[in-house]
Amino acid sequence: MTRDICVVVPTIREYECVRAYAENAREHGFDLDRLHFVLVTEDFCETDAMARMLDEEG
Repeated sequence: MTRDICVVVPTIREYECVRAYAENAREHGFDLDRLHFVLVTEDFCETDAMARMLDEEG
């Protein structure tokens, strides 16, 4: 049985760490369709850029 994984990234300012996380998962043959990210933001965070990055990562 495979399970989905939720990755919670708190108070995210350097959201590029999500790209590194996804790349590491790819390198190890992990199915990225099973990953779900929750980005905990602050008022000043670049939420539009974060959304674009998540779209790019699939």
